[in-house]
Amino acid sequence: MSGRIPQHFLDSLLAKVDIVDVIGRYIDLKKQGSNYSACCPFHQEKTPSFTVTPSKQFYYCFGCGAHGNAIGFVKEYNRLDFVEAVEDLAHSAGMEVPREAVKHFTPAKKNELQQLYDLLQKAAKFYQWQLRQSSNQEAVEYFKSRGLTGEIAKNYGLGYAPHAWDHLNKTLNPHGKLDALMQKAGLTIQGKSGCYDRFRHRVMFPIRDRRGRVIGFGGRVLTADEQPKYLNSPETPVFHKNRELYGLYEALQTSNTLNYAIVVEGYMDVIALAQAGIHNAVATLGTATNEEHVRILSKQTKHIVFCFDGDTAGRQAAWRALNSAIPHMTGELRVEFLFLPEGEDPDTTIRQNGSTAFEALLHQAKPLSVFLLSTLQENLNLRSIDGRALLLNKALPYLQKLPEGTFKALLLEQLAQLCQVSVPKILQQLAPTPDQNTPQIQERPLNTVEQAIALLVQEPSLVNEISDIEWHPQDSNEHLLLDLVTFIKNQKIMHSSSLFQHWPSSESSRRLALLASKKNMLKNSNNSLEIRDLFTRISQSHPENELEKLLYKSKSYKLSEEEKQKIRLLIQQTTKS
Repeated sequence: MSGRIPQHFLDSLLAKVDIVDVIGRYIDLKKQGSNYSACCPFHQEKTPSFTVTPSKQFYYCFGCGAHGNAIGFVKEYNRLDFVEAVEDLAHSAGMEVPREAVKHFTPAKKNELQQLYDLLQKAAKFYQWQLRQSSNQEAVEYFKSRGLTGEIAKNYGLGYAPHAWDHLNKTLNPHGKLDALMQKAGLTIQGKSGCYDRFRHRVMFPIRDRRGRVIGFGGRVLTADEQPKYLNSPETPVFHKNRELYGLYEALQTSNTLNYAIVVEGYMDVIALAQAGIHNAVATLGTATNEEHVRILSKQTKHIVFCFDGDTAGRQAAWRALNSAIPHMTGELRVEFLFLPEGEDPDTTIRQNGSTAFEALLHQAKPLSVFLLSTLQENLNLRSIDGRALLLNKALPYLQKLPEGTFKALLLEQLAQLCQVSVPKILQQLAPTPDQNTPQIQERPLNTVEQAIALLVQEPSLVNEISDIEWHPQDSNEHLLLDLVTFIKNQKIMHSSSLFQHWPSSESSRRLALLASKKNMLKNSNNSLEIRDLFTRISQSHPENELEKLLYKSKSYKLSEEEKQKIRLLIQQTTKS
């Protein structure tokens, strides 16, 4: 059913389910005081840092920062989109997901995405049917010449686009009523005399998303003299090639989690490896590996091997992949590079030498650190000061892209040895500028502002105890507190789980989650008094507010000498500021 899920239903759903029960269905939780703990399911760890807090109905991992409510956990753990996660959770709770009517759109517009999926699925079946026809033996012989069996062709939905101008269009769109939809799906092209098929006389590779829906196609010519060799679907409302990986759906059908993933360059590489029993290969769709590809894969596995030809083009592709992987290298992700002999690819290698030999090659893959440093060292004389200085300067941009973590620390040590300098000297050149407004919350007790934030996150209804704020925020924490108060009031937030569902910024969301997890502020009594006291202390910490109160008091009462002295000091402070 199309339409937006009403917000009141999301709030009701979160209020009905218990996050401990929800997460407990997927991982083993152990009671620890008033909370529950476990090893985090989103990153590898030996010591539990994943905490579930029933009173706040949210989870937080002190290791990787993962956090959210019950919907967020189901979404991330099962690799679902938001709507799918809501539907899954609602089904388990015995609730039916309602939808709000979408205004200003016709029924056809509301159902357009589903119509595109349906049309692409029909096209895939059409191509598969064409492959089985005796008149199209050329396509069958092509696949046989590549060593493929009927079983692997079925598993990957391989097909054939006939050598005809508009065979697909006439089959799926005989009356021309679907012209616009066929073009929007990327299946046809509008010509001067009508619509004609985009793919003709090509073997076809359906591209499926992680839910198994056909979202596009890749078509390959049957002879070497035809061009272009590969033709992919264009960008459509359901197909975005920079965010998809060919073969990922099929890989996940063999195992819900991948021990490692091999990133190759072509469709046939993926299929040839699968036929040989290596079911964890994926390919980018005619584009270079980007950060989104690495992010998607890092959710499925913590070990990625990029496999490229050893020629210049292959090494250039590998270097682009390295640049995309670096922002994800915290120490939890293992990235390696395998270079095959020039002129070889995984398809030819696996067919000539078998899976055992190919897996042996995988053990020879270069770690990202080795590939990075060896490439940067090329043509440099590290026996000279000049060569070592050049290496360090070439490495700095990559160090700056690395997130903080064990990988960066160890790489710094290795680079320091190569350049014969100390790690602190390299860090000086990186010149990080510490953010004075974002203190390390875990390393010290909460200050007054942070206590107020934590208390409000844990019990948003306490916002009703707060009078109008008359002070101006001075730092990022005070800005966050003011934003939090305003947001809770405007959105009428009553529960912590709803707060994290609504809160728009991912970065500030992590800060809120960390503050809320630092210490359980709820005392089950006098929380109203506590929040009022905190805000009073915050207000009084601003000189202009305290000065204003003392001046107002002086109009009706005689001030003590101590109060008069306080006025003098406050006037001096506000004058300086």
